[in-house]
Amino acid sequence: MFNQVQLDYLYLTAIGALVSPWIKDKPDVKLIGEKTPEHAMTLPVLNKYFPNCKVVQIIRDGRDVAVSGWFHNIRFSGDKFKQNFPDMPTYIRYLIQHHWLPYINQARAFGKQFPDRYFELKYEDLHADAPDVTTRLFQFLGVDANETAVQQCLEAASFKNLAKGRKGGEEDRGSFFRKGVTGDWKNHFDEKSEAVFMELGGAMLRELGYV
Repeated sequence: MFNQVQLDYLYLTAIGALVSPWIKDKPDVKLIGEKTPEHAMTLPVLNKYFPNCKVVQIIRDGRDVAVSGWFHNIRFSGDKFKQNFPDMPTYIRYLIQHHWLPYINQARAFGKQFPDRYFELKYEDLHADAPDVTTRLFQFLGVDANETAVQQCLEAASFKNLAKGRKGGEEDRGSFFRKGVTGDWKNHFDEKSEAVFMELGGAMLRELGYV
C-alpha cells in the first residue's frame, strides 16, 4: 500500500512525464497550459499539487455548447451516441446536469476562493473583440501582451487556420472545427429543446447575461 506522500510523488511524476515533451529544448518557456474541460471538477486536487496555478474559464452560451456537442458526438460515435441520446432534448438534459452547469459552478467556486488566480471570459467576447480579450488574458498570465505577440497567437488559433482555409460559418460536419460561429443554436433548437434548456439552465443563462 502506498501512503499519501508516495501517492503525491507518483502523481506529480506522472504529470511531469506527460508535459515534459512540451518544453523539451525550450528553456525560455514560462508557462504550460492544459485545456481539458473536466479539470474544472478536480480543481481542489490540482490546486494541492500546483498551488500557484492559474485557472482560465471560457464560458460559452450553453445552447451553442449543446449544438456543438451534439454534432461532435454524432461525428465521433454516431450510432452508439444516438442509442443513449435519441434526440437533442435528451442530450441537452444530460449536458446541462453533468457538464455545463457543474463546470461553471466549480470553476467559479475556485475563483471566489482564489480571485487573483482566476480569469473568466466569454467565448462570444472572443469573437467580438479577440485582441482586447486576449491582451487582458495575457496580462493576467504574466506573459508578453504586446500587439505583435497577441496577433501571432490569434492568427495561429483562428478558425480559418484550424479549419484549413474555411471561414467562420462555412460548415463541415465531418470536422472537429465544424462551423466557428456564435448563436448557431437558433438554427437547431426546436421548442422542446429550448424548453428543456430553459428549465434546467435558464437561471444560469440569465445570470451570465445571455437572456
